[in-house]
Amino acid sequence: MRPALILALVALSVPAVAAAASTRYSGTTDQRLAVSFTLSNKKVKSFKAKVRCTSSRAQTFSFPTIPVNSRGRFSVHQAGPSLDGRIRGSRASGTLTLPGCNASANEVKFTARA
Repeated sequence: MRPALILALVALSVPAVAAAASTRYSGTTDQRLAVSFTLSNKKVKSFKAKVRCTSSRAQTFSFPTIPVNSRGRFSVHQAGPSLDGRIRGSRASGTLTLPGCNASANEVKFTARA
């Protein structure tokens, strides 16, 4: 009976391992520039977005690891660039707020897919 119990415990642990896998999201901003991040263990990691702020040259904005709440929302509010986003299954969307940029780049929307 012990081997059957061990086999049952191993079978139950497989979904937990699968849930811990990371998912890569990529997409674009409303300026048609790249955005990407990884979702792993209920955290957004390596968030990067290119944005044209005040010139024709694109800048890359990066954010540290960001926790994702039970509704799929994540945010970073700090002096300078801020980020608000939401993940719903294989889709993500949100807004980058970039103080100091010209009016057309102050708030940049993004969408991404897994």
